[in-house]
Amino acid sequence: MIAPLLGAVTGVALQLQQPSLWSARAYLGLLLLGGGLAGLSWMIRRRNAGSGGPGGLGAHRGWTRSAVAGVWLRPALAAFAALALMAGSTGLRALERLGQVLPAALDGQELLLVGYVAGLPRPGERGVQFEFAVESARWNGLLVDPPSRVQLGWWSRSAESDAQAQAQAQAQAQAQPAKPTKQTPIAPPTLLPGQRWELVARLQRPHGLANPQGFDLELWLWEQGLQATGSVREGRAQPAPRLLPGQVWLPVAQARQAVRAAIQAAVPDARAAGVLAALVVGDQAAIDLVTDIKVLFW
Repeated sequence: MIAPLLGAVTGVALQLQQPSLWSARAYLGLLLLGGGLAGLSWMIRRRNAGSGGPGGLGAHRGWTRSAVAGVWLRPALAAFAALALMAGSTGLRALERLGQVLPAALDGQELLLVGYVAGLPRPGERGVQFEFAVESARWNGLLVDPPSRVQLGWWSRSAESDAQAQAQAQAQAQAQPAKPTKQTPIAPPTLLPGQRWELVARLQRPHGLANPQGFDLELWLWEQGLQATGSVREGRAQPAPRLLPGQVWLPVAQARQAVRAAIQAAVPDARAAGVLAALVVGDQAAIDLVTDIKVLFW
């Protein structure tokens, strides 16, 4: 079993080192090669079992030359079979993910999306981030095909512009200079897993910072299957986000949401509640990965 495991790990590692992806035919060829090598290894094992291999029917006569050769040949074939199978399957999966990348024509454009909240929302000081499963999308009234899963941010917006406009209108009516108004943040609605929404979002291809040894945001989004990021757009020029009837059943995400809500309701200290939620349901949105981990383990 060691040889196939080593071959599988090596196959994935070699594919991840590729500077560019091969064609689908090349990866399919690797899968066929791996299947052929695996079949050959199985045939050698069966022959050895009947002609003198360990525990075989002919073990009392001693090992034949082919059986001795099979002791070394079969593990090598199994290792190369696992290498080819894992490299081919990993490459095909990467090609499938690459086919879901946001088209260049839609990069930076505002789309009317219909879909549902696909995971556990992550609220913060500026708003909330969440994964959104896209069911349909329109751009300038035309149906388009964006990635099936995107990461959106619904940020708190300010009512300052509306208040300023009202103040200017009143000032003009009274022929007096407008007084500055206080900025009032408007928080986004509470999002729950499975909720269906119709909203306008500006999407873009994932981009991360190029800091050496820093967190690779693009790689993380790729691993999560999120091929676009964006933000919910609100204003007079866009239709208001609309909560749609019906709900998608997401038992795991909805159970995590219920547990997190129960913890937040039972624990008054927001920091302690965030640490408990991170330990129980894996929600890291409410903790500081440096400070709180030091408190727990040091």
